Amino acid sequence: MRRPKSITFLCIILFLISGVQLVGSMGGILIGNGIGPEKVFKSTEKYEVDEKYLVEPREVPAAPEADPATSKVPEHIGAASQYGFWISFLILLSILWLWQMRAKGVYLFALVYSANFATQFIWQPEWIMPNQANIWFSLLLPAIYFAIVLPHWKTLRIPMKERPAKPEIESFGLDVFKIGSPGNALQNQKTEKS
Repeated sequence: MRRPKSITFLCIILFLISGVQLVGSMGGILIGNGIGPEKVFKSTEKYEVDEKYLVEPREVPAAPEADPATSKVPEHIGAASQYGFWISFLILLSILWLWQMRAKGVYLFALVYSANFATQFIWQPEWIMPNQANIWFSLLLPAIYFAIVLPHWKTLRIPMKERPAKPEIESFGLDVFKIGSPGNALQNQKTEKS
């Protein structure tokens, strides 16, 4: 069974978007648990440097202290990142099923986006921006998804065992030029002369 090009393109785009969201969510989970970049890249090792490379220290003005309000990680980062991680994971699973041309991929996508929309619009956790336009903008991706997938709904609904197989390619090597076929008489005459 051949996958339509529109569904192939949709799967690739959604895979890239959801993959970036999944990686970002994993980073947010680390930051929410106190394992931010400042702790990951902070080295505790001491290095010995030869005296000939040392430069006499100069007076450096003291840096202003960081504002404690901006240096503190918001408490909701961990919860928002875990939520984003599971949403991204389920979307990737639905993309995999859609790639295989299975209807359950469409069902899972609809379920995840319905739950996501309900979370944003009804529950409105603290990490959601108060601007309602962002919530309505989040419906654009499912609208595009269903506009591409629904024309192929009958194909997705056919059980895998009953779907027609991919047509076999009968030509190999030089046979792709159909040298010996009766429909290509001019080329057959040229090959006979040589």
